[in-house]
Amino acid sequence: MKKPRLIAVGACAIDTILQVPHFPQQDSKLRSTGLTKRRGGNSPNSLEVLQQLLHAEHARRIRIRESAENIAVPELALIATLPSRTSHQIPFILSSFRLPTGGSEAGSSAVCASTAESQPQKLDIDFSHCIYREAHTEPISSYIISDQSTGSRTIVNHNDLEEMTLDEFKARADEILRSISPGMHAQQENEVEVEQIWFHFEGRIPSTTLECIRYLRRHAAVARKGTVPATVMLKISVELEKPYREGLQDLAYEADLIFYSRSWAEGEGYTSATDCLRKQAAVLSFTNYDPALPKRTLVCTWGDQGACALSLPCSAEGLEGSLVSSPAFRSDGSRVVDTVGAGDTFIAGILFGFLCRDDGVSDADAPWSLQQKLDFANGLAGRKVVQQGFGGLGEQMERILAEWR
Repeated sequence: MKKPRLIAVGACAIDTILQVPHFPQQDSKLRSTGLTKRRGGNSPNSLEVLQQLLHAEHARRIRIRESAENIAVPELALIATLPSRTSHQIPFILSSFRLPTGGSEAGSSAVCASTAESQPQKLDIDFSHCIYREAHTEPISSYIISDQSTGSRTIVNHNDLEEMTLDEFKARADEILRSISPGMHAQQENEVEVEQIWFHFEGRIPSTTLECIRYLRRHAAVARKGTVPATVMLKISVELEKPYREGLQDLAYEADLIFYSRSWAEGEGYTSATDCLRKQAAVLSFTNYDPALPKRTLVCTWGDQGACALSLPCSAEGLEGSLVSSPAFRSDGSRVVDTVGAGDTFIAGILFGFLCRDDGVSDADAPWSLQQKLDFANGLAGRKVVQQGFGGLGEQMERILAEWR
């Protein structure tokens, strides 16, 4: 199998975060204890963390093999609407994905391997499929009030950019799919080299997202029928985050991996992560799901109460035999200082497990169980909330990556 590719589809924003001792009362004045400006957006945040994890995984595999040869590190890409290419915010957005190497900043996420025998390995995020709105100079803006007394945050968004259209997505999806070679590097005659393409959607505009997913599914169906070379293993993940957003449930019917947020679940009347997954398992009939595809996975986060995951179809023991849970990770002596992007960090951890430690994917290690993937993602998110931003999370998880081989 060739190295997998993950394309995240969602919004890219500039976050302005005000740290305050407590949430201000209406018509009052309050002095902020800190101000941070950073690039935000669910999918870009997940990509930033996932990039760090892939860097750590790549360095770990090189230490084991003492060579960079044949190490299949997944490639990452972003599809998002951005302001004009000449906007002064574009360099700020792109530079936010840089990874530090040797104590200095490398350009656009370039990462050098950690052994003298290896050549520099680039883990650049591909921005070539982004959609630029040339009439606009400002990206999406989020203004976040972070309450230091409770750890809660209140977000106010402003967006003048037109959302991505189905035709715009089709053009970019076609570019990506056309780049797949028809198994030219197969080891034996008549052998087809499979490339895994993973699309992760925020579920931002459900009606458009649904059509985007169905467009991808149609392409995969054509490939399996033999009209085009069957070199694509297509995976779809979606995030159901915003409560009461019409059409999100329809996305779950079409996905291989579904992330449910606590706010969405409570908006649907669910009382816990396990309640959400049990009832969603009953809701998600397989009539709209191709049985030829691998089993579907449901994941629900519940803040400081941890998270649960469920694989469908269920095991021989039934629903309870397939449901796993993981408590929220708590660092000794640490307090919650920044919950902005915690869910995006968790998603990055789960995606890493499926991209690098799943059956038939990892080129050097035993696959992780669903329980291990959930524990890893919870540990990652728990480490994020006790620090500002996302920096250094990959380095913190290196020991776990080494131990869970």
